[in-house]
Amino acid sequence: MHFMVSNLKTIAVVIAGLFVLFFAAGQQITTTPISTFYETKTSDEGNVIVAVTPQALVVGKPPQFEITFTTHSGSMDFAVEKIAVLTDGQGTKYDSAVWEGSPPGGHHRNGTLTFNKPLLKGGSISLVLQNISQVLTRKFAWQIP
Repeated sequence: MHFMVSNLKTIAVVIAGLFVLFFAAGQQITTTPISTFYETKTSDEGNVIVAVTPQALVVGKPPQFEITFTTHSGSMDFAVEKIAVLTDGQGTKYDSAVWEGSPPGGHHRNGTLTFNKPLLKGGSISLVLQNISQVLTRKFAWQIP
């Protein structure tokens, strides 16, 4: 009886193996990353803390950033889309963007900045935010694979 049970287990394993080989034969299995995670960059110059996290940096798609502004003195009365310029490693400027987030004013602002033009190439990319709390430029840079 033990011999029969052992043989049945062996046969089941062989059948399962053949099943996998049969259905996987000729199929190419590839893996692609679902997303790339980029480091949050922070600037704490002046009296405003700015934190920027890329949400989408993919060649052929519009660049997108999650941005948070925090201050405990003064008010942040600026239009984010008007003070932002993105530049790639080849010197291409992306300066037309849309801000979806907190309106001008207040002590805390956050939202998503999406540039209208798709990225042309990988490599380095830098986002510059101008004239926030008497700081002329705040530069945030990343590498795109």
